[in-house]
Amino acid sequence: MFADRSAHDRDWIRVDKELRPLFLEALETAWQRGFLCESRDLADEGFEGIAPSGAGPRMLTARLVLSRGKRLVLEIEVEDDDLDWAPGEEVEVELADGSVVKARADAATTTAAGRQGPGALLRLVLDLEAVPTGSPRSVALTGGLVLRVERAR
Repeated sequence: MFADRSAHDRDWIRVDKELRPLFLEALETAWQRGFLCESRDLADEGFEGIAPSGAGPRMLTARLVLSRGKRLVLEIEVEDDDLDWAPGEEVEVELADGSVVKARADAATTTAAGRQGPGALLRLVLDLEAVPTGSPRSVALTGGLVLRVERAR
C-alpha cells in the first residue's frame, strides 16, 4: 500500500513511495512480454520526465477564495521551505472533471514574483479562457509548481 486512502475518488493523495523504479520495472516486463515493442526508448513511453525522489514538482495547497465567472482568486500559504514565487503569465487549471482550462495570471493583483519564506500568504488571481464547467482541482504554474485547490473554510 502506497497511500493512506484510495485514489478512486479522484482527489489528491500523498504517495510515500519511490515510484520511478516501479514504472521502469513495469516497462521492462511489458517489453519482455512483447508489448510496447515499437521502441525501447524511455522517452517514447513518456518516462524521461520521471525524476528520482525529491526532483518532482513542488506541491502546495491553495485556498479558493473567489470563483466568479472566468475569474479565480487563490491564496497560498508558503509551508516549510522558502519558495521562489514566479507564477508566470499563463497557467493550466485542472477542473474536477479532469478537463483543463488555460488561464492568465493578473499581474496587477497577483503577488509579485520573489523569494517568499514560510508563513507568507500569496495571492494568485487568474482569468480563465472560458467559464469553468466545474470546481478547480489543481493549478500548474510555470517552473513546476503545482497548487492543489481546496475551498476556503
